[in-house]
Amino acid sequence: MPWAAADLLIKKIVSLIRNEASLIGGIEDQLNELKDELTSMKSFLEDADKKRSKTAGEQSWVANVTAMVYDVEDIIDDFIYHTTAT
Repeated sequence: MPWAAADLLIKKIVSLIRNEASLIGGIEDQLNELKDELTSMKSFLEDADKKRSKTAGEQSWVANVTAMVYDVEDIIDDFIYHTTAT
């Protein structure tokens, strides 16, 4: 279920938008765009997870999208840490 990580990240970004974006001018639009992209990635991962047979190309895409989701989650976590630590 690689899409579960994307779902958690989307929820984290929505929370960040609600809690922090108003304090940090100019990033709300960027966070909304990121949320939209992650929603698309989550849909792709859900569809790929439902398919029984995956080609090598599909497996590669799933691995790349999953890795990207985890990378974005790390970046968001760092951002939250640095904005709340100061």
